[in-house]
Amino acid sequence: MKGRVLEANHVACEIFGYTRSKMLGKHIKDLRTNIHLTEFGQQIEKLKQTGYFIFEMDSLRRDGTVVPQEINNRLIEYDGETAVLS
Repeated sequence: MKGRVLEANHVACEIFGYTRSKMLGKHIKDLRTNIHLTEFGQQIEKLKQTGYFIFEMDSLRRDGTVVPQEINNRLIEYDGETAVLS
């Protein structure tokens, strides 16, 4: 809920160009182009209201290239806390 990567599968690591250990703990703003904290906050509010949120974004790979993606977010419970599954 605070924008930090808690878990990452091999596909996400390949897309972003990071090892799993380098992905964990990254903030979402480091993986997107042109995201502002205000926009991030608005997305979290939509998630809280509906439990899901689908949007398009440009992901920023480790090497600086941009990958367009459609992201499907859902609220889940992870280690006893509310988290976002993307």
